[in-house]
Amino acid sequence: MKNYTADQLSAILINSFRDRNISPDYEFAAAAGQDYGYVAAWELPCAPHYVLAYGDNGQTDYTTADNVDDLAAWLESPDLDAAGAVEQLANVRGELEVDEADEDADCVGVLITSYFYGPTEHSALARGDHFGDVIEFVSYAEAQEWIDEMEDGPAYLGHNESGAPTYKIVKL
Repeated sequence: MKNYTADQLSAILINSFRDRNISPDYEFAAAAGQDYGYVAAWELPCAPHYVLAYGDNGQTDYTTADNVDDLAAWLESPDLDAAGAVEQLANVRGELEVDEADEDADCVGVLITSYFYGPTEHSALARGDHFGDVIEFVSYAEAQEWIDEMEDGPAYLGHNESGAPTYKIVKL
């Protein structure tokens, strides 16, 4: 008899549920949308109490859990630097979950959140160029000046974008 890991058994169960059109008991889609991150949980009658499928458009993982109080946690990586953690928090749980920096804070960044029809949102820290390093402002006031410059001009929307982005000064 072949020995299966808990993750392999979870995958077998979940695929069986899907083949039979059995919907998950709990679902969570990241603020940035299902392609960014999605978690589905099916409740079992015995321990472990849940089987989960989680991941993004590129990969799905399977596991078991005793509770599903915080489905978003399955999408979060603990191995990120400060800037990556801010972007992850905003994209998984939503930009409202990211605290604004105090006005006397130093080493701050600007979180830019764009909103798309769907509805989904995507957040990223301001960068020197499209894929460059995160801009680290030395003061809250300097970051606010940068935001004021961005808001002075017209907002050029990207494909499927539903309105102008919002800006939030955050601690890095």
